[in-house]
This record gives sequence, C-alpha cells and structure tokens, in this order.
Amino acid sequence: MIGNMKRKWNLKVMSDMITPYTLSKNKTFTLNLLSQIKRNGIPNLINYLLNSNYFYSPASTKYHNNFYGGLNRHCINVYELFVPRNQALANPIPLESEIIVSFCHDLCKVGYYYHDGTKWKGKKDHLSHGSHGVLSVQILKRFIELTPEEEAVIKYHMGLFSVYGYGKEYSAGEMHKAIAQYPTVQVFASCDNEDAHAKNKGE
Repeated sequence: MIGNMKRKWNLKVMSDMITPYTLSKNKTFTLNLLSQIKRNGIPNLINYLLNSNYFYSPASTKYHNNFYGGLNRHCINVYELFVPRNQALANPIPLESEIIVSFCHDLCKVGYYYHDGTKWKGKKDHLSHGSHGVLSVQILKRFIELTPEEEAVIKYHMGLFSVYGYGKEYSAGEMHKAIAQYPTVQVFASCDNEDAHAKNKGE
C-alpha cells in the first residue's frame, strides 16, 4: 500500500513531515484498535480506510497536524486525550465507543486534501465544505450502526465552531441539549480542540 501511495504523493513532502516508520506505527496502532470492535460492518469500515487516504492525509492545510499522515496522528492524539477523561465520568462510554468516535470523527476529511507540490490544499468540490461532524456521521453509518451517544459525540465535536462558523451544521440550542444528555459530547469536543491548538509535529 505504501508503495502505491509513493506514486501518488511527492516524496519530498513525506520526508519533511513524518517518517515511514512512524506512519506505519500509527497505522498499525489504529487498525489493531478498530479490529477489537465486535460490530457488524467493522471489516468493511477498515477496508474503506485502507483504500482511502485516511492514513496519509494531513488533518488540515495550515493549522493542526498539517503534515503527511497528520489525520491519523490527530485521531490518535484525540484518543489518548479522551480515554482517561471519559473513564473519569460517572457514566463513561465503553471502549469500542471510545475507539469509534476518536478514529472516525473526522472521516469527513478523507479525500479532501491534496498537495500541489508547494502546499496543502482542499478540494473545492468536496462535500466537507458545507459539513463536518454531520458528514462524518453519514459516512460512518454506511458501514456500522452507531449508538445515539456515539452519533452525538461525532456530530457535535466541533462545538461552537459549527454553530457560528464552519458549515453552521446545528444550533447552539441543539448542541446544549446534546451536552445535557451526554456529557461525553463536551468532553470529546474539548479533546479535539486541545489537539487542534497543540504544537503538533510530524513525530
């Protein structure tokens, strides 16, 4: 697979951002966790990720994790932040839910970014221009059933950014209602936001 991707991506871009070893380690870590989930459709979800640019795409063009492999790295970072905070809650979501929301909350970015030889860019006709968490939910539900709480965590993970800015996917009232019902919504959004503002590097 990596051999195929080398033909699609500029090797100089790779060498400036993340090593092949780290890329492979992150991919293996992710696949091992997803493989633990005993839910119909997981093999198809894994196959979708393997045949997409999920493991090689950046998470943004110029902000957080804006390097080759950054999308997967961002998901790992969020997972590592979220698990202990979720477990500290009175009613934490189970392990498989932790994995699903952490590694699939940004499926909307799959196939979105490309490198033009100078910088990262986003495809102008990509569906994520008008949707983010909602689009991730829609993509994920093609493969597996989600619990209402998992769906809420992913849908509202952008917090107020998707109320007043990015896509305007939902209202403040809708988000407030979701947080009141599922505290994990706010906890997860804070983890995503924390990593988005961290000084992320390729390693």
